[in-house]
Amino acid sequence: MNYIADAKTTFFTDKEHYLAFKKAWSKAVNNSDNHLRAEHFMFYNAIRGLDILNGFTDVTSLKRIFNQVWINLNTYEARSKLNSIAMGRAWGTTIESFVGLFDGTITEEMFRGVISQMPKVEQKMDNSRYRFTSFEDWCGEKAA
Repeated sequence: MNYIADAKTTFFTDKEHYLAFKKAWSKAVNNSDNHLRAEHFMFYNAIRGLDILNGFTDVTSLKRIFNQVWINLNTYEARSKLNSIAMGRAWGTTIESFVGLFDGTITEEMFRGVISQMPKVEQKMDNSRYRFTSFEDWCGEKAA
């Protein structure tokens, strides 16, 4: 289960609060001055009760896979960054700056509540689905 059950009713007081949040999100996404990162989109999925992995894909570059990159590197790092922000240990991002994008519709307590209920993301390093023992086997040449 990669979602928070009953997230909308847990975190939002009423329908107007939820709609104000969606409007603030739309404004943040469409503002070119905001630099939204993967953790913003993961948080958006979680607070709406969607699968937190929605919109994320595994690494498919064979060069990266054969160089032992986790196939879910972006997802894992986004989840880790959210934990760091909640604990006040994220370099360059505070809870205030993170929730500030939502025009006051998200409080620090709501943010911490979402993060505490959000499912964990485990590292995946499984390249067995490609059935090659090395990059050279796949392409017939030496890796750069």
